[in-house]
Amino acid sequence: MVEYENKYGGKAGKAWIKTSKKKSKKSYDTFLTKEELKKFKKWVPEHEKMKEDRRREETGEDYKHNLMEDKKAYDVQGFWKAMNNAKTEEERNMLLNPEDLHGTDQFKKPNHPTFSEHSMYHGVEGKKGGTWGRKDGRDVFYPTQHNIDNMGGVDKYKEWFKNYNSGVDLEVPSVYKQGYRGNSDTYIPGGY
Repeated sequence: MVEYENKYGGKAGKAWIKTSKKKSKKSYDTFLTKEELKKFKKWVPEHEKMKEDRRREETGEDYKHNLMEDKKAYDVQGFWKAMNNAKTEEERNMLLNPEDLHGTDQFKKPNHPTFSEHSMYHGVEGKKGGTWGRKDGRDVFYPTQHNIDNMGGVDKYKEWFKNYNSGVDLEVPSVYKQGYRGNSDTYIPGGY
């Protein structure tokens, strides 16, 4: 078990890091007590329904959200615990954007496509996440070599962004396009 500093989880900001038989598959999940796990399981369908209702309201389409699918690349338990321990609406809004119901990067696991330096898992086991920025009034994600490798290479990553994250630009540094593997996995563009 690895302990992390977690603004909202206090001493309980711990995560189990389990290695499966597959070399690249790791699970990063915040540890929950039996009592917390009961509350978490009760919260899951409530949160899914909230997201489904919002999507239906905005788009008119019937949408089914599966939070346990998100758990593969997002520490949903850590997110729940932080939301549960947040003392003010402002703290909750920092964790979950009330406009689009998008969760903070803090709980993205290293296998998440936009795993970033803001994740509590950034740097764990040498896995470094990308950097968020703004360019020409748009959100931009600057990936690390870890992000690119996780997505199966630059071309597959660009395709994923085109299909699933069209509101954000992906800016792959030229050193990564050429397959550069220096001492650092973190690319920090000028000013960000």
